[in-house]
Amino acid sequence: MKKCPNCSQFFTDDNMFCLDDGTSLLYVSETGQEPPVFPVSGDQPTVFVPKIQTPAVFTPPATAAVQSGSAMRWILPVLGFLLGVICVLGFLVFYMKFSTSNANNTSAASANSAAETNKESSTPSTPNAKPAERKEPTPAPSKSAPPEMNAPVLSRMNFRRGEITHNETGRIAARGERVFLLRCRRGQTLSASVSSDNNCVGFDNNSSSVYYVTTAGDNRITLKNSCESTAFNVSVTIR
Repeated sequence: MKKCPNCSQFFTDDNMFCLDDGTSLLYVSETGQEPPVFPVSGDQPTVFVPKIQTPAVFTPPATAAVQSGSAMRWILPVLGFLLGVICVLGFLVFYMKFSTSNANNTSAASANSAAETNKESSTPSTPNAKPAERKEPTPAPSKSAPPEMNAPVLSRMNFRRGEITHNETGRIAARGERVFLLRCRRGQTLSASVSSDNNCVGFDNNSSSVYYVTTAGDNRITLKNSCESTAFNVSVTIR
């Protein structure tokens, strides 16, 4: 049995130094004291172990993980929303192209149908059939117009950008003429109709409508008035 001369604690013989203060241990016989008597109950003497300071372990904060989890929760819905927007835009573009194509096809079919109808109407069904005669309205008695009022009035009809049908209104002097110039390309189809009070105003073919295939450059539409000064409305379509 050994004893620490500094703190008077007892240790077993296999210890060389005090476990608390590091002092060299002495045998009990050398100190002149009796060894302590331990209980007989089988308890073992307490062994003092030097305290070892464990270095602090750095624990990374959980903020990064929480932020990463939060970012993942938001990224997936945002990606899903963007994908849905792209799909909707793609469908709208496809639908607009499809609608435009159908509209163009319908316009072309209508133009072809109108051309065929006009051709059929212009061709007599039988060789001996006489074309229908247009009843000329009976002009109201009036004073003779001055010569300068009967001179043809020449003007140009301009279509706005993207317009295929144009309406023109005006007034024609008694027994006068109104000539419109339209710049067209070769091979276009021109159809026109005119309306006026008492059907006094018509085209130079003595009809209220006209249809023909245009030539390159200026094309003419001539209106004639068989009555007194009359207002008119002419509608021209070029395809």
